Amino acid sequence: MLVQEPALILLDEPLTNLDRELRVQILALIRRLRTERGLAALLVTHDRDEAFALADRVVVLRRGRVEQEATPETVYAAPRSAYVARLVGTASFVPAEARDGRLVTPLGAWPAEGAASGPLLAVFRPESVRFSEGSAVHGRCLDAFYRGDHWLLLVEVGSVPGPLATVLMRSDRAARPGESLALAADRPAFVPAGEEA
Repeated sequence: MLVQEPALILLDEPLTNLDRELRVQILALIRRLRTERGLAALLVTHDRDEAFALADRVVVLRRGRVEQEATPETVYAAPRSAYVARLVGTASFVPAEARDGRLVTPLGAWPAEGAASGPLLAVFRPESVRFSEGSAVHGRCLDAFYRGDHWLLLVEVGSVPGPLATVLMRSDRAARPGESLALAADRPAFVPAGEEA
């Protein structure tokens, strides 16, 4: 119970060292209290799941400066930097190039509104890469990791003599190392090339 009836609560790593089930219960309690009492909350955390579950807005700090401020959905789907992309979730960074308004990668080409021509890094999330029969994009499985409810595949894409890149993809089935795979991907986010991730 919140005795003082505050308008703002400050939470500094409130779920650290809690087991997974208790963490979900406490997250639900905090959300309910915020909704029922109209509380504003400031949460400091290094845990993406906590931030995304509780926040209307996420502010990513790097070396004491704001790297990006946006909704959780925007921070995840359209990070402004490799640092933000890596901090908020698993990401594969693939060399890409913006040319003639298109983002060209070994996994395909997409519109690249707002990108200046030149080298970039395409940010592929594991769930954005999938199997696709008859696709022109081919990859080779390097390894497969069982995750309980899915497999995480490490896949090499590209062609010799073109550039090769590795991506992680989420799959409902395993693949054998060395297995050839036909792939498709959703439009990736893109960030400046050459920056520290």
